[in-house]
Amino acid sequence: MISFVPRENQRITGLFFYPGGMVDPKAYAPMARRVAENGFAVYIVKLPLGSAPLPGQEASVMDYTRHLMETNPSVQRWVLGGHSRGAAIASRFASSNQDLFSALILIGTSHPKDSEFDLSNSGLHVMKIYATRDGLASPSEVEETSKFLPGDTVWVRIDGGNHSQLVTLAHSWATTKPKLAAKNNKR
Repeated sequence: MISFVPRENQRITGLFFYPGGMVDPKAYAPMARRVAENGFAVYIVKLPLGSAPLPGQEASVMDYTRHLMETNPSVQRWVLGGHSRGAAIASRFASSNQDLFSALILIGTSHPKDSEFDLSNSGLHVMKIYATRDGLASPSEVEETSKFLPGDTVWVRIDGGNHSQLVTLAHSWATTKPKLAAKNNKR
């Protein structure tokens, strides 16, 4: 786990972030630092074997996240986010634990992909960031699975962006200090 915790003026909302499969979690450090500079505690949770490929490993990521929540009582609201494989795990975790999170950020993924993990009636604030030249999560796949997200999902489309660039773009996103608003942005 890599943590970025503000020394002062810490807000009551924190962020857990799951990296993409086989992406060094340090790649998300610039984004996490910028978010922390704005008062939010950020925890980048490393995935076992770089991608948590087995169900038991995915469950251990979720268990570790719960443990971190319990050991950080000053944080009253949690946002869960992830990129690619990390976003897939985040969407599954949020679907079965909707009461634990106030918001979900999905970057570079077409998840949730099926009704088993449907978030459309979850009450979660969701932001979905995708790139038109992703290569792994195509715009058509993202559109097709949008029915499993709330109607007020905030959509961020990166024209010309690809899957790897979304790591860098996550940092750019953090520098704009966005607010997860309950509004529907057109894809």
